[in-house]
Amino acid sequence: MAVYIFVLFCGIACSFRAAGAKTVWDLVYDSNRLREVATLIETHSLASYFEEDNITAFIPTSEAFLSLNSKIFDYHLESNEQQAKGFVLYHIARGRIRQHEMFDNSSIVTKHPLNLKLFFNVFPQETGNIYTVNGAILTTANIEASNGVLHIIDRVLAPVGSVRPLFHYMLHPEVNFLSFKSITRSSIIDMNLKEETNTTNKFFTAFAPNDSFIFPMPDYGQEVLFNDGDLLRTVIRSHMVSDRVVFLPGQGDIEDINALAGTIHFTRNNGQLYVSNNHVRAKVVLPNIPVKNGVVHVIDDLLYYIYMNIIQKIKYMSTTKMFGSFLDNIPEAERTKLEGTQQRYTVFVPTNGAFAKIPLPIQRKLQEDTKLLREVIGGHIVTGMEYSLSALEDGSILRTIDNNTLHILHVGKDVYVKGGQMRAKIETANIGCTNGLVHLISNVLFLQNFTLWEAIQGSSQLSQMAGFITQYSDLQEVLHVGNSGPITVFLTSDSALQQVPIQTMEEIQDDPDLLLNAVRGQIAPYKSLSTGEISGKQEVISMGGQKLIISNRESGIRVEGSHIQASVIVEDIWCSNGVLHIVDNLLHIPTRNIIEELARWIDLSVMSMIVQALVEETALLTDSSQTFTFFVPSNEAFSTLPRDKAERLRTDVDFLGKVIRAHIVQGVTKYTEEYQDRETFTAEVGVIHILKGEDTYVVNNNVRGKINYGNIRATNGIIHVIDNLLYYPYFTIAETMETDPDLREFYDMMKSFPEFMEWSTSDDHQMTIFAPTKDFLASIPPEKLQSIKSNPDTLKGLFTGHVLPGARLDEEFLRQVFIDKYSVKGRYGVEFILNRGETGTTVDIGFDNMQLPVDLVGGGMACNNGVIYPIDGFLSLSLNDLLHEIQQQPLLKVAIGQLMKMLPDDLPRELESDKYQFTFLAPSNDAFSHLSYQDINYMNSNITESEQLQISWRHIINGSMVSYHELMKGQVSDHMKKEGVQILEKTD
Repeated sequence: MAVYIFVLFCGIACSFRAAGAKTVWDLVYDSNRLREVATLIETHSLASYFEEDNITAFIPTSEAFLSLNSKIFDYHLESNEQQAKGFVLYHIARGRIRQHEMFDNSSIVTKHPLNLKLFFNVFPQETGNIYTVNGAILTTANIEASNGVLHIIDRVLAPVGSVRPLFHYMLHPEVNFLSFKSITRSSIIDMNLKEETNTTNKFFTAFAPNDSFIFPMPDYGQEVLFNDGDLLRTVIRSHMVSDRVVFLPGQGDIEDINALAGTIHFTRNNGQLYVSNNHVRAKVVLPNIPVKNGVVHVIDDLLYYIYMNIIQKIKYMSTTKMFGSFLDNIPEAERTKLEGTQQRYTVFVPTNGAFAKIPLPIQRKLQEDTKLLREVIGGHIVTGMEYSLSALEDGSILRTIDNNTLHILHVGKDVYVKGGQMRAKIETANIGCTNGLVHLISNVLFLQNFTLWEAIQGSSQLSQMAGFITQYSDLQEVLHVGNSGPITVFLTSDSALQQVPIQTMEEIQDDPDLLLNAVRGQIAPYKSLSTGEISGKQEVISMGGQKLIISNRESGIRVEGSHIQASVIVEDIWCSNGVLHIVDNLLHIPTRNIIEELARWIDLSVMSMIVQALVEETALLTDSSQTFTFFVPSNEAFSTLPRDKAERLRTDVDFLGKVIRAHIVQGVTKYTEEYQDRETFTAEVGVIHILKGEDTYVVNNNVRGKINYGNIRATNGIIHVIDNLLYYPYFTIAETMETDPDLREFYDMMKSFPEFMEWSTSDDHQMTIFAPTKDFLASIPPEKLQSIKSNPDTLKGLFTGHVLPGARLDEEFLRQVFIDKYSVKGRYGVEFILNRGETGTTVDIGFDNMQLPVDLVGGGMACNNGVIYPIDGFLSLSLNDLLHEIQQQPLLKVAIGQLMKMLPDDLPRELESDKYQFTFLAPSNDAFSHLSYQDINYMNSNITESEQLQISWRHIINGSMVSYHELMKGQVSDHMKKEGVQILEKTD
């Protein structure tokens, strides 16, 4: 079990608390997120290198490390000590360098024995810059350590840099499967470039096709290229960027780069990076190979060199085989034109996927009906002009070879071409040919002579849905005729239905109306919603009356019905009466229990694996006779666990089960919009509280998590995704206060007390802190606040009046002992009192004028060694002097004016001074109401100095502040005792 759970805590992102005195090695070792690299470092006794002074470490996450394909680089890091040492030292740079100091096209020397360099690049994005080192993105930057800086990166810095310059490396590549003989042999055509790339005087970025990609070039291509010296020289130079070292990141936009010939352009498609020059595109198959004077990126084709005509190119590309086969059926004269160079063409070529959207009977008809085929192909060919993507302006009109009209539409960042009523997105643009340009499109233009029902019947992906709809003639009629206007349909694919658990599918089949309502709920009448017509988020009412929420995201189109989401996997099947989309889930009907549903969500994979490894929790959450709400921490939430805390979960299965159960509420299924602020639910462990404002938070035992997204329906409940583990606090009080801007200033005020630092940093002590907030401290006049901070006695009073050592007053404990009032005495004799009233809970230490509201649920911050409650004020220090405070009390205002006349003349000045401490027993206004006018007049005019002094002794305790609770225990001054002042037991 422990071995299995080990893998589960290699999370998705990384979070660090303030480093304090920790070395870079301490940070690497303590982070559960960096466990894999830390293990490699320990295995080979390399930790000392991370404790040297003045270093910068770039450490990949465990996820990145585990994804390294060691075979490519012939790495044996576990067994080869020397190889592992070089690998690790390549990730440590000399000197401290922070992210803002990483300038584009700059470098830094590593600790590698060969003094290899790392190169920095900066890529501007709409949302800010992406910073990279050797192409690895800095996901968490500037983690300060006592001896340097740590940066977390998203991939391993592999391969380790070569000492060979570029040309020498291409002669003798150090990655086994690479061979660049065709390029190096051709270098004789440009001796200057050969010499420059073989020295270290200049730096280069090279895009190099491997021999395995060049040798399949047809003879007609090789003959032209290798018999034209000027062309060959230009082609070679089109792959070289001089005076810039550009490593390629795994995500984000990359600006165009000028090569020695032409311009390198970058695009991404389906997770792959492509480069192009002169309308010739190649895929980057192995990026970021560092060499002595730059970097090599391996690509799968020659750039710049165009040697295929349109027919040859279409037949060559794997994604256009179907269109290519149709070209064989057009008249030879027309085919010959497309092979010649007498005219220039722009051809919009439907991909294989585009043809797959057409019903199978019509696909067969295309193969049999030459006239129809010629019309379809002709509708995609524009003659007489090459139109690159940039030339296809919004609203422009093109004429096809058969005189049809094509309209160009821009929707966001996408460009569409419209032929007839059919709209197709340009998926891959600017594929150069000897006689024109090819653009790959998502649909077959003009071919829209089939209905939605015919498209469904003729789709190889919708056979189950077609079979079901066949049973309902009214549905068929709507999908076949559509007299009431256009229709948009989202139908579930066969593969998605096959993934529905057998038991659930049997239950659905036993209730045909259930599935019928779901299908009706996936049909939106009166709407034609193609991907180009969906922007942001839209709501429509389905045929069944249910609401559909459709959103266009960067990852694609999502549709939600009755809190069940699906992704569009085949988009925009244009029909004569509407648009059909194929989706990957059945809407409106939950088809999986909570355990099964968890397994479908990539960012919940950690919790999914944990729960499946826990027998009791699996049995609980698969129980179909019960309903549950499961607040599930995302993978990123698990990644914030410090290594030692993750280790406890990994090794203590019972505790892990307890923590998981603290996220489960049985018998409740509520959507996020139904929650009320301060609503509470009994969890399997502890109590869950809802805090609702702009965001919705859930709290269990003072550990809170924000609901990132929710309402994932299952057959036996609902899943809400949160950003933190509940119940289990894993940072110390010191770490929490030091990194929380709201608490940092009070933490700095308390750091001067050794016992505070000992308790707040140790897991062996528990404590409760009522911490004044940043906003409150900011409201104190600066000179007054500085006076407080510089006075050791005042700080000591704040320490003893706000810090409660040895007691953990968390929500779980208080729920058992606190009803209306609870008090506890601290180590220094200060009694902390909690009172619950109609307006909420207050805390004080015996001073009625400093009773402060405290939010025990929403405000509490659980730590592994205690709990912190932020408060807006001081419990043990009034910002007013004693005289001013008394004068502010309505019940004392009249009496104190009279009493001051009876006290020594210099006493008011002392009561206003912060150099002294007093306890004042002040009579109320009512005390003087019993005296006659003559009594008051006598006291004002006849009282002696001796009597004034006696009165002061009876009412004032000099040199200390005595609370009411202390007075009740007889703590008074000797002077007061001499004057006969006694403390009587309170009886009212």
